Amino acid sequence: MTTPPTNTHAYVGSTQALGASVLRSALLGNIHDAGVAVLHCIEGVDKDKLLSRPGTREKLLECLEIMRASARDLPVSDKEAMPDVDWDAWSRLQTMPLGPAHVWRDHLWRVTHQLVPDTLVQVRRYRQQLTGGWFQS
Repeated sequence: MTTPPTNTHAYVGSTQALGASVLRSALLGNIHDAGVAVLHCIEGVDKDKLLSRPGTREKLLECLEIMRASARDLPVSDKEAMPDVDWDAWSRLQTMPLGPAHVWRDHLWRVTHQLVPDTLVQVRRYRQQLTGGWFQS
């Protein structure tokens, strides 16, 4: 019969740290992978046709929602480590159409051509810092 560890506090602390690290990695991975998918969706597409293909539109909105939710759930300490990301824009991001179609299209154009690429640059840089340069995208 085995005796349980006497210092369970240290074990709990290390388990919590591991859990936080796994959560961080998953959320950063979600933001990265969904952002890359957004860039693939918009590649070679002009502003007027951004939402005209239903399959592309659905994928684009799904990826933006993944990025928004992951940004929302990312710990504050990680957000503070990436001050150049517009976290407020991610928290306010609407992934459902609001207002006239041209306003919605213009909004998505700005998000996909400015917010997403800017966020990807910072997330990639941060992931490389966390892994000592091991992470390559």
